[in-house]
Amino acid sequence: MLNSSILLLTSTISPQDWHFVGRKGIDEREEDYFLALSFYSKFNLPIVFIDNSGHFSKRINSVISNISESEYLTFLSNHSNKGKGHGELEIIKYAFENSKLINKYDNIIKISGRYIISNFIHFLSNLTFNNKIHCCNYSRRFSWVDTRIMILDHYFINNYLFPTMDKFLDEPSSIFFERVYARSIHLFQYDGGKILLWPTYPFYNAINGENGRSIKFSFFKKIKYRLFYNVKKFVFSQTI
Repeated sequence: MLNSSILLLTSTISPQDWHFVGRKGIDEREEDYFLALSFYSKFNLPIVFIDNSGHFSKRINSVISNISESEYLTFLSNHSNKGKGHGELEIIKYAFENSKLINKYDNIIKISGRYIISNFIHFLSNLTFNNKIHCCNYSRRFSWVDTRIMILDHYFINNYLFPTMDKFLDEPSSIFFERVYARSIHLFQYDGGKILLWPTYPFYNAINGENGRSIKFSFFKKIKYRLFYNVKKFVFSQTI
Protein backbone atom coordinates (compact mmCIF):
# COMPACT_ATOMS: atom_id res chain seq x y z
CA MET A 1 0.00 0.00 0.00
CA LEU A 2 1.29 3.43 -0.93
CA ASN A 3 2.08 5.70 2.00
CA SER A 4 3.19 9.32 2.03
CA SER A 5 6.68 10.64 1.21
CA ILE A 6 10.17 9.34 0.58
CA LEU A 7 13.40 11.23 0.02
CA LEU A 8 15.47 10.42 -3.07
CA LEU A 9 19.05 11.73 -2.92
CA THR A 10 20.98 11.60 -6.19
CA SER A 11 24.75 11.22 -6.21
CA THR A 12 27.75 11.19 -8.52
CA ILE A 13 30.78 10.72 -6.30
CA SER A 14 33.21 9.75 -9.05
CA PRO A 15 32.04 11.26 -12.38
CA GLN A 16 33.06 9.51 -15.58
CA ASP A 17 33.57 12.87 -17.27
CA TRP A 18 34.93 15.60 -15.00
CA HIS A 19 34.26 18.15 -17.74
CA PHE A 20 30.64 18.40 -16.60
CA VAL A 21 31.36 19.09 -12.92
CA GLY A 22 32.70 22.08 -11.03
CA ARG A 23 33.38 20.26 -7.78
CA LYS A 24 36.59 18.34 -8.43
CA GLY A 25 37.99 15.47 -6.41
CA ILE A 26 36.39 12.24 -5.23
CA ASP A 27 37.18 12.85 -1.56
CA GLU A 28 35.65 16.34 -1.65
CA ARG A 29 32.52 15.12 -3.40
CA GLU A 30 32.12 12.18 -1.03
CA GLU A 31 32.37 14.57 1.92
CA ASP A 32 29.62 16.76 0.43
CA TYR A 33 27.27 13.80 0.06
CA PHE A 34 28.14 12.44 3.48
CA LEU A 35 27.34 15.75 5.19
CA ALA A 36 24.06 16.15 3.32
CA LEU A 37 22.93 12.59 4.00
CA SER A 38 23.85 12.97 7.69
CA PHE A 39 21.69 16.10 7.78
CA TYR A 40 18.62 14.47 6.20
CA SER A 41 18.97 11.33 8.30
CA LYS A 42 17.78 13.36 11.33
CA PHE A 43 14.24 13.82 10.06
CA ASN A 44 12.84 10.31 10.34
CA LEU A 45 12.12 10.07 6.62
CA PRO A 46 12.67 6.99 4.46
CA ILE A 47 15.66 7.68 2.21
CA VAL A 48 16.89 6.17 -1.03
CA PHE A 49 20.46 7.25 -1.86
CA ILE A 50 21.59 6.40 -5.39
CA ASP A 51 25.03 6.96 -6.90
CA ASN A 52 25.42 6.65 -10.68
CA SER A 53 29.22 6.51 -10.78
CA GLY A 54 29.54 2.96 -9.45
CA HIS A 55 31.36 4.27 -6.38
CA PHE A 56 30.53 2.53 -3.09
CA SER A 57 31.25 4.69 -0.05
CA LYS A 58 31.71 3.13 3.37
CA ARG A 59 30.95 6.51 4.93
CA ILE A 60 27.64 6.82 3.10
CA ASN A 61 26.78 3.25 3.99
CA SER A 62 27.50 3.89 7.67
CA VAL A 63 24.80 6.59 7.71
CA ILE A 64 22.30 4.62 5.62
CA SER A 65 22.64 1.57 7.85
CA ASN A 66 21.41 3.62 10.81
CA ILE A 67 18.22 4.80 9.06
CA SER A 68 15.37 2.40 9.78
CA GLU A 69 13.91 2.52 6.27
CA SER A 70 16.53 3.24 3.64
CA GLU A 71 18.40 1.99 0.59
CA TYR A 72 21.84 2.66 -0.81
CA LEU A 73 22.08 1.78 -4.50
CA THR A 74 24.98 2.21 -6.90
CA PHE A 75 25.33 1.64 -10.63
CA LEU A 76 27.54 2.81 -13.47
CA SER A 77 25.83 5.34 -15.71
CA ASN A 78 25.55 4.80 -19.45
CA HIS A 79 24.30 8.30 -20.22
CA SER A 80 25.94 10.86 -17.91
CA ASN A 81 28.65 11.48 -20.52
CA LYS A 82 25.93 13.36 -22.45
CA GLY A 83 25.48 15.81 -19.56
CA LYS A 84 24.38 16.03 -15.94
CA GLY A 85 20.69 16.06 -16.87
CA HIS A 86 20.97 12.75 -18.67
CA GLY A 87 22.67 11.35 -15.60
CA GLU A 88 19.96 12.74 -13.32
CA LEU A 89 17.18 11.23 -15.42
CA GLU A 90 18.97 7.90 -15.46
CA ILE A 91 19.18 7.91 -11.65
CA ILE A 92 15.45 8.61 -11.28
CA LYS A 93 14.62 5.81 -13.72
CA TYR A 94 17.02 3.47 -11.95
CA ALA A 95 15.26 4.21 -8.68
CA PHE A 96 11.89 3.21 -10.09
CA GLU A 97 13.24 0.07 -11.68
CA ASN A 98 15.44 -1.15 -8.81
CA SER A 99 14.39 0.39 -5.49
CA LYS A 100 12.27 -1.72 -3.16
CA LEU A 101 11.09 1.38 -1.33
CA ILE A 102 10.21 4.00 -3.97
CA ASN A 103 7.04 2.29 -5.16
CA LYS A 104 5.70 2.02 -1.61
CA TYR A 105 5.31 5.80 -1.37
CA ASP A 106 2.99 8.24 -3.09
CA ASN A 107 5.36 11.19 -3.13
CA ILE A 108 9.04 11.36 -4.01
CA ILE A 109 11.09 14.37 -2.92
CA LYS A 110 14.14 14.30 -5.16
CA ILE A 111 17.04 16.43 -3.94
CA SER A 112 20.45 16.77 -5.56
CA GLY A 113 22.37 14.81 -2.96
CA ARG A 114 25.08 17.36 -2.07
CA TYR A 115 22.61 20.13 -1.17
CA ILE A 116 21.75 20.74 2.45
CA ILE A 117 18.51 22.72 2.81
CA SER A 118 18.72 24.40 6.19
CA ASN A 119 14.97 25.17 6.30
CA PHE A 120 14.02 21.70 5.07
CA ILE A 121 11.43 20.97 7.78
CA HIS A 122 9.61 24.24 7.12
CA PHE A 123 9.77 23.54 3.38
CA LEU A 124 8.49 19.97 3.78
CA SER A 125 5.74 20.70 6.30
CA ASN A 126 4.18 23.30 4.00
CA LEU A 127 4.20 21.28 0.79
CA THR A 128 0.95 20.40 -0.94
CA PHE A 129 0.78 16.75 -2.00
CA ASN A 130 -1.90 16.12 -4.61
CA ASN A 131 -1.49 14.37 -7.96
CA LYS A 132 -3.70 17.02 -9.56
CA ILE A 133 -1.32 19.76 -8.39
CA HIS A 134 2.37 19.95 -9.25
CA CYS A 135 4.62 21.92 -6.91
CA CYS A 136 7.73 23.44 -8.49
CA ASN A 137 9.77 26.62 -8.92
CA TYR A 138 9.18 28.10 -12.37
CA SER A 139 11.51 30.78 -13.69
CA ARG A 140 12.59 32.42 -16.96
CA ARG A 141 9.08 33.05 -18.28
CA PHE A 142 7.88 29.54 -17.39
CA SER A 143 10.48 27.94 -19.66
CA TRP A 144 12.85 26.71 -16.93
CA VAL A 145 12.28 24.88 -13.64
CA ASP A 146 14.69 24.44 -10.74
CA THR A 147 15.60 20.75 -10.52
CA ARG A 148 17.73 20.77 -7.39
CA ILE A 149 14.47 19.84 -5.68
CA MET A 150 11.68 18.00 -7.52
CA ILE A 151 8.36 17.17 -5.85
CA LEU A 152 7.17 14.14 -7.78
CA ASP A 153 4.40 11.56 -7.69
CA HIS A 154 3.89 8.39 -9.69
CA TYR A 155 1.17 9.82 -11.92
CA PHE A 156 3.25 12.81 -13.01
CA ILE A 157 6.41 10.76 -13.48
CA ASN A 158 4.82 8.05 -15.62
CA ASN A 159 2.53 10.26 -17.69
CA TYR A 160 4.57 13.43 -18.12
CA LEU A 161 8.15 13.45 -16.85
CA PHE A 162 9.52 10.23 -18.35
CA PRO A 163 7.71 10.47 -21.74
CA THR A 164 8.73 14.11 -22.21
CA MET A 165 12.33 13.51 -21.17
CA ASP A 166 12.63 10.49 -23.46
CA LYS A 167 11.39 12.53 -26.39
CA PHE A 168 13.13 15.86 -25.93
CA LEU A 169 16.14 15.73 -23.56
CA ASP A 170 19.29 16.39 -25.60
CA GLU A 171 21.92 18.29 -23.65
CA PRO A 172 24.59 18.06 -26.39
CA SER A 173 22.12 20.15 -28.44
CA SER A 174 21.51 22.51 -25.46
CA ILE A 175 18.06 21.10 -24.70
CA PHE A 176 18.59 20.87 -20.97
CA PHE A 177 16.87 18.89 -18.22
CA GLU A 178 15.41 22.03 -16.64
CA ARG A 179 13.72 23.07 -19.89
CA VAL A 180 12.33 19.63 -20.64
CA TYR A 181 11.02 19.39 -17.08
CA ALA A 182 9.21 22.68 -17.72
CA ARG A 183 7.72 21.22 -20.88
CA SER A 184 6.45 18.19 -18.98
CA ILE A 185 4.70 20.57 -16.56
CA HIS A 186 3.19 22.50 -19.49
CA LEU A 187 1.66 19.26 -20.78
CA PHE A 188 0.38 18.48 -17.29
CA GLN A 189 -1.28 21.91 -17.22
CA TYR A 190 -2.74 21.42 -20.71
CA ASP A 191 -4.44 18.27 -19.40
CA GLY A 192 -6.01 20.22 -16.54
CA GLY A 193 -3.31 19.95 -13.88
CA LYS A 194 -2.72 22.85 -11.49
CA ILE A 195 0.59 24.41 -10.45
CA LEU A 196 1.82 25.77 -7.15
CA LEU A 197 5.16 27.33 -6.41
CA TRP A 198 7.23 25.81 -3.63
CA PRO A 199 5.82 27.02 -0.29
CA THR A 200 9.08 28.76 0.63
CA TYR A 201 12.47 29.33 -0.91
CA PRO A 202 14.99 26.64 0.12
CA PHE A 203 18.08 27.96 1.86
CA TYR A 204 20.82 25.91 0.24
CA ASN A 205 24.16 25.15 1.81
CA ALA A 206 26.39 23.45 -0.72
CA ILE A 207 29.08 23.69 -3.35
CA ASN A 208 27.63 24.44 -6.77
CA GLY A 209 28.19 21.35 -8.90
CA GLU A 210 28.62 23.34 -12.11
CA ASN A 211 31.15 25.97 -11.07
CA GLY A 212 32.53 24.77 -7.71
CA ARG A 213 31.42 27.92 -5.86
CA SER A 214 30.08 27.86 -2.33
CA ILE A 215 26.36 28.47 -1.82
CA LYS A 216 25.49 29.84 1.60
CA PHE A 217 22.64 31.91 2.98
CA SER A 218 23.60 34.59 5.45
CA PHE A 219 20.95 36.17 7.68
CA PHE A 220 20.46 39.10 5.29
CA LYS A 221 20.48 36.88 2.22
CA LYS A 222 17.68 34.80 3.77
CA ILE A 223 15.61 37.94 4.34
CA LYS A 224 16.21 39.13 0.76
CA TYR A 225 15.31 35.79 -0.82
CA ARG A 226 12.28 35.32 1.41
CA LEU A 227 10.90 38.73 0.45
CA PHE A 228 11.66 38.21 -3.23
CA TYR A 229 10.07 34.78 -3.23
CA ASN A 230 6.92 35.98 -1.47
CA VAL A 231 6.50 38.63 -4.18
CA LYS A 232 7.10 35.99 -6.84
CA LYS A 233 4.43 33.73 -5.30
CA PHE A 234 1.95 36.62 -5.25
CA VAL A 235 2.59 37.52 -8.88
CA PHE A 236 2.46 33.86 -9.86
CA SER A 237 -0.92 33.44 -8.17
CA GLN A 238 -2.29 36.29 -10.30
CA THR A 239 -1.04 34.88 -13.59
CA ILE A 240 -1.79 31.14 -13.36
